[in-house]
Amino acid sequence: LQAATYGLVAMDDDRHAVRYALGGEHGGAETDRIWTYEADADAIIRIRFAPDGTIERISCSSPAAEPDSCPELYGIGIGETEDAIGGHLGAPSDIRIVGDRKYIGYNSIGATYVLQKFVVTGLVRDPHRGSFSGKAWKFLRSLIYLPGSIG
Repeated sequence: LQAATYGLVAMDDDRHAVRYALGGEHGGAETDRIWTYEADADAIIRIRFAPDGTIERISCSSPAAEPDSCPELYGIGIGETEDAIGGHLGAPSDIRIVGDRKYIGYNSIGATYVLQKFVVTGLVRDPHRGSFSGKAWKFLRSLIYLPGSIG
């Protein structure tokens, strides 16, 4: 499995294509590596660009775990249960609990699911993902930071 797109953007899109698909209001400078969009009242999309200007990583989170607030990632969406992830994708490559969040990672497909209280609240698409180091986890947490959460 390799998803070439996530929502309205393709993983090899550049800043121009992202601006076209998601709009110009991204809460940062044009040259920033991370752009943040408020998809609606319940979802935040963060896009990280690689040095060559193409998308490196996409995350979408919904603090209220509102279903359909973010596009599904490999058949798993916001509001799904932890059991649904395992039932659909099998055993994960990585599991880590940090604070009140659980991160379930699938290296082979470049996907990470973020859960709170056994429910998916965040999705991360990163096709370049391998095993996580401490720095990678810190960066991942920064991508899905939610206002009012403990960073």
